Amino acid sequence: MRRRSPTSVPSEQMEKGTGKSQNTRICFLASLSVFFWMLLLYFHFVVLGGSTVDQSVKLQLQAGPVYTELKPTRVTSDPQKENQNTESKPIHVTSDHQMDNQNTVSAPIRLTDDHQVDNQNTESTPTVVAPAAHQTESPAKAIQIHEAEKYPFMKALRTAENKNDPCGGRYIYVHDLPPRFNEDMLKECRSLSLWTNMCKFTTNAGLGPPLENAEGVFGDTGWYATNQFAVDRPEWGIMGGKDHFLVAGRITWDFRRLSEEDSDWGNKLLFLPAAKNMSMLVVESSPWNANDFGIPYPTYFHPAKDADVFIWQERMRRLKRDWLFSFAGAPRPGNPKSIRGQIIDQCRNSKVGKLLECDFGESKCHSPSSIMQMFQSSLFCLQPQGDSYTRRSAFDSMLAGCIPVFFHPGSAYTQYTWHLPKDYTKYSVFIPENDIRKRNVSIEETLRRIPPEQVKKMREEVIKLIPSLVYADPRSKLGVFKDAFDVSVQAIINKVTKLRMDILEGRTDDNFIEENSWKYALLEEGQREVGPHEWDPFFSKPKDGEGDSADTKLRMFNIDKQPNPSSLSEFIFLCSILCMQTPSSPSPKNFFEFLTYIVQLHPQGVTSSSFATKPSWHLSFLQQTMSSEEDASSRLLYSYHSAMEGFAAQLSESELASLQMLPDVIAIRPDHRLQIHTTYSYKFLGLNTASSDGAWHKSAFGRGTIIGVLDTGVWPESPSFNDRGMPPVPRKWRGICQEGQNFNSSNCNKKLIGARFFTEGHRVASVSSYSPDAGHEYVSPRDSHGHGTHTSSTAGGASVGMASVFGNAAGVARGMAPGAHVAVYKVCWLNGCYSSDILAAMDVAIRDGVDILSLSLGGFPIPLFDDSIAIGSFRAVEHGISVVCAAGNGGPIQSSVANEAPWIATIGASTLDRRFPGIVQMGNGKYLYGESMYPGNHLMRAGKALELVYVTGENSGSEYCFRGSLPRAIVRGKIVVCDRGVNGRAEKGEVVKEAGGAAMILANTEINLEENSVDVHLLPATLIGFKESVHLKAYINSTRRPTARIVFGGTVIGKSRAPAVAQFSARGPSYSNPSILKPDVIAPGVNIIAAWPQNLGPTGLPEDSRRVNFTIMSGTSMACPHASGIAALLRSAHPKWSPAAIKSAVMTTAEVTDRSGKPIMDGDKPAGVFAIGAGHVNPERAIDPGLIYDIRPEEYVTHLCSLGYTKSEILTITHRNVSCREILQMNRGFNLNYPSISVTFKHGMRSKMIKRRVTNVGSPNSIYSLELMAPKEVKVKVKPQRLIFTDINQSLSYRVWFISRKRAGTAKMSFAQGQLTWVNSKNSLNRVKSPFSVTWK
Repeated sequence: MRRRSPTSVPSEQMEKGTGKSQNTRICFLASLSVFFWMLLLYFHFVVLGGSTVDQSVKLQLQAGPVYTELKPTRVTSDPQKENQNTESKPIHVTSDHQMDNQNTVSAPIRLTDDHQVDNQNTESTPTVVAPAAHQTESPAKAIQIHEAEKYPFMKALRTAENKNDPCGGRYIYVHDLPPRFNEDMLKECRSLSLWTNMCKFTTNAGLGPPLENAEGVFGDTGWYATNQFAVDRPEWGIMGGKDHFLVAGRITWDFRRLSEEDSDWGNKLLFLPAAKNMSMLVVESSPWNANDFGIPYPTYFHPAKDADVFIWQERMRRLKRDWLFSFAGAPRPGNPKSIRGQIIDQCRNSKVGKLLECDFGESKCHSPSSIMQMFQSSLFCLQPQGDSYTRRSAFDSMLAGCIPVFFHPGSAYTQYTWHLPKDYTKYSVFIPENDIRKRNVSIEETLRRIPPEQVKKMREEVIKLIPSLVYADPRSKLGVFKDAFDVSVQAIINKVTKLRMDILEGRTDDNFIEENSWKYALLEEGQREVGPHEWDPFFSKPKDGEGDSADTKLRMFNIDKQPNPSSLSEFIFLCSILCMQTPSSPSPKNFFEFLTYIVQLHPQGVTSSSFATKPSWHLSFLQQTMSSEEDASSRLLYSYHSAMEGFAAQLSESELASLQMLPDVIAIRPDHRLQIHTTYSYKFLGLNTASSDGAWHKSAFGRGTIIGVLDTGVWPESPSFNDRGMPPVPRKWRGICQEGQNFNSSNCNKKLIGARFFTEGHRVASVSSYSPDAGHEYVSPRDSHGHGTHTSSTAGGASVGMASVFGNAAGVARGMAPGAHVAVYKVCWLNGCYSSDILAAMDVAIRDGVDILSLSLGGFPIPLFDDSIAIGSFRAVEHGISVVCAAGNGGPIQSSVANEAPWIATIGASTLDRRFPGIVQMGNGKYLYGESMYPGNHLMRAGKALELVYVTGENSGSEYCFRGSLPRAIVRGKIVVCDRGVNGRAEKGEVVKEAGGAAMILANTEINLEENSVDVHLLPATLIGFKESVHLKAYINSTRRPTARIVFGGTVIGKSRAPAVAQFSARGPSYSNPSILKPDVIAPGVNIIAAWPQNLGPTGLPEDSRRVNFTIMSGTSMACPHASGIAALLRSAHPKWSPAAIKSAVMTTAEVTDRSGKPIMDGDKPAGVFAIGAGHVNPERAIDPGLIYDIRPEEYVTHLCSLGYTKSEILTITHRNVSCREILQMNRGFNLNYPSISVTFKHGMRSKMIKRRVTNVGSPNSIYSLELMAPKEVKVKVKPQRLIFTDINQSLSYRVWFISRKRAGTAKMSFAQGQLTWVNSKNSLNRVKSPFSVTWK
């Protein structure tokens, strides 16, 4: 579904001090006035009168259950489709925030939480019928229900109890408003404002034009010149208020005109009797009225994924802030109550205050980069009132990690209670206006008195708030974070549910005083009465007859820079709630109040001795916090014993608070949702069946080793899991073959020795996001997605001859360790992978007896004590299990690497030298190189060139080939150019095919550069790089009828430089631990061919009816199982090696040059250590590394102590209760014995010494000599320079001194890199390389 582009189009200026008349727009406003009053008459007499136009919904009280077929009205964003006759269809609306402008008309809309887009056209709306009661009710309860039946929303209660209806209790209906709202806005965008052309703010789905990051102030993606009043979120139109609600991208005063003069500012919408029954979502609300609610002003940041948010948060944490406080704004000399003049004076007179003045022409206040740069350099940002209570600046400053200083409680505390903590002292400073006005308080002195530790906590609280204050890019999705939209939706749900519960339980608000509305917003849960408040003087101004402060007139009429909202251009949807979920259990708590948490307990808990089993001990914690009326076991999801001591459970906020107070509870973490991140690659890596001295023969192809794969499951019938020639199942194996849907114990064999599935975390998180059209999901280990089948066969798949993808890349398919056993743990489902399920799988896998754990999944970098994978993997390593994880696909952004714990092997992605040419021959005779795996190596239409079309300017995402964005009349029979990004690559081809296009050219954008991940498209298609796309578009613009043809070239091997770093592969340095160089290595991850389920086509699209045994995929998800398989080979060859030894062998033997002997490339430059780590994996050399860097588990604990982790954090991560003080006293000058080295010079530091220890695993009587490559900025000394070993398993140490040649404070953060290598004097193949990085801060 596509979301309609926002239509709010006010001025782009941050603030202006002078006003301008609106009289020149009188004709335009008059033309809308008739429509305006017709709308209000419709709203008042038809909607609130009790029925819709089609009379299908009756709101009057009635006795008995409701059996009404519900046919709501239509929502559409396409005026051309207004008159099409189509059936009523259910629409699945998700928090991806996109609306379907396909042929959908009157439609029930189901709420979800999972940020996924449902583009399917579904059948006609089913009749909703209340189910019969399934149990005998008590007489008292029966009477209560009978009494309640008179309410029409009882249908929600009945449908909510229907377990067969996943949408039960959550049907919401949207009233149709004519498309003229949007049409007039778009047609008149140049004249809506006298001072600003608003057309540019309608681009990019209403986010505005992208902001350039020339000064490095913003992030690399997600930043747009969004107008401060551009909040148009049609999704709110399906959530409802009391009976109805409107979404407005304006401040409330625009709809509260006090006079009867039409020439005065604003309109009287919110004073009309009908409007008093609804809720208005506005960017600034009134403290004296109950029918409006404040939502954040839009900022410039619109993240497309969780990693964008996290990376921005971490960047704000690390910034050096030179100014104590700052202010951006102009004085208000015409307003005697304004304190701006005094604030500006204090800024000018302070040596630690920064002022950005806004009253001189084209000031920097109109430059987003100037504003954000100032906020980023300040500890505190002053936020006095603007023309009204609040300024957009308040939210921009918090986005910059700057602690806001407010002077009036109405600026934030009383109106943004959905998005900001009620305890304002946690994130802000409050200085009353009068203290400034009377000049008896110094802002500088007030702020200096706050202790530095308190400032640090406040800034961290502000940074944590960032996700809930920004609006995500409507064309993409967030997974873990909830943006401002999500928070508001949840608040509306809670508000409506509370209202319904009050009605059912007979509670009334007879004592409610509307002019005290601001006080009610501050009440805690359960409170209903208000009294005197310390802020009464701020809001106790004289009122006129309409219930607003007389001072409001001044505020409203001073806002003269914006277009008059009487045009009604700022609000779009009018909605009624007919059925909203209400609790069906005796508990008054809403379902949405329960969230899943992972509760970690002390491994030697003092209370555990009272219980016979661990599960009963875990259950006791819930029994102590929950109501005695409820069965505690119904909320317990998992009990953990091996990966962690603790459990996962569903908890309310109050239960969470109670649980945190209990003894033996050491940490509680919310359940996070993570995401999943070959016929030739084994040959590319040098593995050869014919070599008797190679890694495969030395390791017996990995025989006896068990690889545990955590992923989306497995397709057991794939030939890659045939057990012909496999040895018996190892005796140590204690796992099972768990039966489930379309999966039984006979699906396991000597290759696939175990399979389990973990669904509890997914199940409870997905109750409200289930989609019947999301695709079939097997509740069993069987793979519905394909990702798990692909990764597990890459790691340990059997040999399969004649493997190919429609004839492309033909050959013998083998996993990296074809003799290893595979155990599959299904933890990922169609909407993601939940950390509670992942931890449960790791917990079981440790007990099952796996040797390798392979996790091609993850999120973004987070602290180790919050990272369930890091915590579970530490326990696995303690049990001798190697844990291999994908680095993530966040590249090429710096510090995007995930799964960065030092005991995890973190794998980035590289390319192969295999290509699939799909050459574009343009009509001007020039050629563009592209790649494609489209079936068939023939010219299209016997080589005939076709017309070329690139559809832009429709403001519908046509350049990205979104669903419904391509006009059939324009693209039929032509080659369509689609920009890469936002939606899936294969999906774009499907969209082109559905629209009648003959072929597609997929064009990389500047983000993807020349990266070439290919797909098995549904139509002739090819992917071209960014440089080629520039030439292609230039050609299209140079001629009236551009033409092209695509020439497919089959499979080509050995003609290109490889390996190279994949563009998407996540980069270091590590966020949580810069002392460790991550990623560790890179491995093949681009265009990897491996096994595929028979229930999916090679593209994975539901519409793809083709079936194959193998398909092609790209990602660090594909690189990870390559390294996992190599680790299995090493484990088989050296069964006594520790996980650290195995990782060391892989790292120290990795290659830093490509097959041509030249440096591995990262785009157009040589790859650095933050891209490749130690280099590209070489299994043939890793099997015999000569020396290893070994690490014992207790050394990781010492490492955490040396980094400053607290005792409780280390207990959380390692389950070890230690004294860091004692450990560090015993290990002075400790350095973790890691195979790579990372050095940081801080604050004028000039030198640093690093110690390492190597163990001889090669031949006795070996001598290793040093080879050193050091950067010119650093002098490096190593002692000794020769290591003489007399025995096998002998260990020797060496020291490295790094001496900076840079002058202190001469530069900002910078990096350098080098390498030290120990070379065996008798066997030059034993070259033990250790890369090092040097950072100056």
